[in-house]
Amino acid sequence: MTEEEKYTKMWALDTYRKVSPGLEAQEIFFSYFAEEIQKQDHIIDYGAGTGMCSSGFLEKGLSVTLVDIAPNCLNPQIIPLMLLYQDRLSFVQAPLWDLPPSLPKASFSYCCDVLEHIPENLIDKTLKNISKRTKKGAFFQIFFQPETFGDQIEEELHLTLHDQSWWLKKLSCYFPVYATLSVVEDVRSIFFLGPGKLYKNNS
Repeated sequence: MTEEEKYTKMWALDTYRKVSPGLEAQEIFFSYFAEEIQKQDHIIDYGAGTGMCSSGFLEKGLSVTLVDIAPNCLNPQIIPLMLLYQDRLSFVQAPLWDLPPSLPKASFSYCCDVLEHIPENLIDKTLKNISKRTKKGAFFQIFFQPETFGDQIEEELHLTLHDQSWWLKKLSCYFPVYATLSVVEDVRSIFFLGPGKLYKNNS
């Protein structure tokens, strides 16, 4: 089973839609980057899942690109929003380690409880892709423990399980690390990052 097939099966389950880590963490993002966020900035939500973060970003005046590997991940109420905000809200179906060249750069990158789902041999490629598209800053929330949702389709979902120090070292290869926040000790942390080290204004 490919990763796309796996998550297409997961998003077909109503139980998988009941949790939205990105939505829960959104106010922390807004608070930390309050002085940097400007209306008409562009944000990419990597591993956007249901897309429920869209409304909050749009209310702040941001343009939003949702990226996810599964074609069926978005909640139904996001579709009317995409029609209403055609010039500010879009969806790109792609794995984070193989993003289309047409995916634009953005002011901010947002990625919550996603990196642990990436196969470990593709983590560097994924971070490289995000780094070169991040102009102002990035917000990563990462879960460090196994999960049980995948039991419903007899598949493992969390493929890269490491502690905060491992992730800190890995992220620092691609971003300056401004701060970290332990949401639940030894379980989940947030990493506040600066502009991508691979970002280039003229490319």
